[in-house]
Amino acid sequence: MVNVDISSGRLGMSLDEPPVTSEPSTHVDCSSSESGAFEKKPIKSRVKNLDAIWFGEHYLQTWYFSPYPQEYAEARVIYICEFCLYHFISEKQFERHCKKCTVRHPPGNEIYRDSEVSFFEIDGARQ
Repeated sequence: MVNVDISSGRLGMSLDEPPVTSEPSTHVDCSSSESGAFEKKPIKSRVKNLDAIWFGEHYLQTWYFSPYPQEYAEARVIYICEFCLYHFISEKQFERHCKKCTVRHPPGNEIYRDSEVSFFEIDGARQ
């Protein structure tokens, strides 16, 4: 709750809310431990790690964090085959893969088709 002092025009915090600090956020682990004390663990921040994704012939700029493996941490662009959905770090690997890839549709069952758009249903446990 925010209180406003009308005489001075200043904003103040009520005692109901904790003060805002500039310390890094922490998470209190409420699980029981031998010492009985709570443990503070830092929360991993999810900072945007990719600038763009090449998906087939389409260039997509990313807005948020992308959960790719650690070896992709230094890459600014990820290349993804639009048919088999394999991902690559370098453009040369992607081009070589495109020449060899024999798949001509994404994995799964096609569930909808329009003049320019098709939707595929993918079972993650099987495919």
